[in-house]
Amino acid sequence: MSKKRHRQRRNRQLIQEWIFKGLVLFGQGIYYVVRFWFIDWK
Repeated sequence: MSKKRHRQRRNRQLIQEWIFKGLVLFGQGIYYVVRFWFIDWK
């Protein structure tokens, strides 16, 4: 029953991956919003 330890480690990696993906998507969203706003402003 030592699989529980691996599951915890895997969950931690998944959480880190999801945080990274969220930051990347968040950055892309800000980039597109600023880009479209800048185009409209011009």
